[in-house]
Amino acid sequence: MTSIETEHKTGSPVETQTISSDALTEIKQRLGEISYMSASLVNLGSIDDIAADTSGKDIWVGAISLDERFEDKDINSSELERSALILSQSYVKTKANAPLRCIHAGQKIGYDSNKVADFERPLGPQFPAGNVGLAIVRSITQVGTGEMLSKHSFNDDFDFEAEVTKKLGFSVGNHQGEHASDVKTGCGAVDGAKEILGIFLDPKRANAARNLTTELLNAAFGDTINVSKAVADVFEDAKIIASKTGEYLPSKKTMLQDVERANKSGAPKLDNNANTIYLVVNNENGTTLHTDEYDAKTGNRAKAFNLDLWNITSTARASYDKSNDQERFIAASVAWSVMAGMTLTDGSIKLIARMPEDK
Repeated sequence: MTSIETEHKTGSPVETQTISSDALTEIKQRLGEISYMSASLVNLGSIDDIAADTSGKDIWVGAISLDERFEDKDINSSELERSALILSQSYVKTKANAPLRCIHAGQKIGYDSNKVADFERPLGPQFPAGNVGLAIVRSITQVGTGEMLSKHSFNDDFDFEAEVTKKLGFSVGNHQGEHASDVKTGCGAVDGAKEILGIFLDPKRANAARNLTTELLNAAFGDTINVSKAVADVFEDAKIIASKTGEYLPSKKTMLQDVERANKSGAPKLDNNANTIYLVVNNENGTTLHTDEYDAKTGNRAKAFNLDLWNITSTARASYDKSNDQERFIAASVAWSVMAGMTLTDGSIKLIARMPEDK
């Protein structure tokens, strides 16, 4: 593993009303300094190399490919190294009442890096498909509690987790693509929800996902949770949801409307540029990737999926009282995230761990 070294500096949050370019530069500089004071990035290699039996084109079926970009000479190692430094300086504090965001690496349509209001847009934590993804994770967890699928619907799960999101200080959210239509939202995890869940029913792909989920959970939580039992339960329980997606999942448009129903500004339009090269698992509490600014600084050429693992843990605890239910929720969340990656990428993008240095 290669550690990405960064220099520690001092700094504090700045509140300002000015819109001068010098003041904006100072705000960005200080937020950048804060963003890598207490956490370090570790490059874990390509996603499909992390665990046994997790490589192959029949496992990773997505179009996003770092390998192809290297082969086409569309990106080089120097640009990769530069983007890693920018990434280390692009984490900011989440803000109260900000919408939950998908891990989608797209930039908000119309983002202007020179406007204070755009730069300081409140940002919530990131999870694949936002509140839609959390609803699906809850459905898997509910099966493990003994509740029959017929006893709860997608709307039940969505509304429950929407209240949890609010309890944690954020608002309901996800996103839509710049070319969203009646049949496609532009969010890969929403549009591909049926395919993502279908991996649980494919023995080879499910085994790969299970191995990678286990590795990530062990690395993040060690002995603090019963990883083997939680993963075993989730990969069995999820088969029930996966085999009945026609009954459980509403239409793609309806899932987008559910977000907008709960928060009229919860699904902003993001660009669909697919130049993603990183998946970051971020476990520094209360922080998230400033995707818009990171994209601006890299010219939209080195985008990053960001998964805020700390918020998964907070959501699990706010959703369930029993520790075994919390553990299954966490395992289902990581499995859902892994499988989203398996449908969107070819496995060659880099996996980065962002961990507090005192852990």
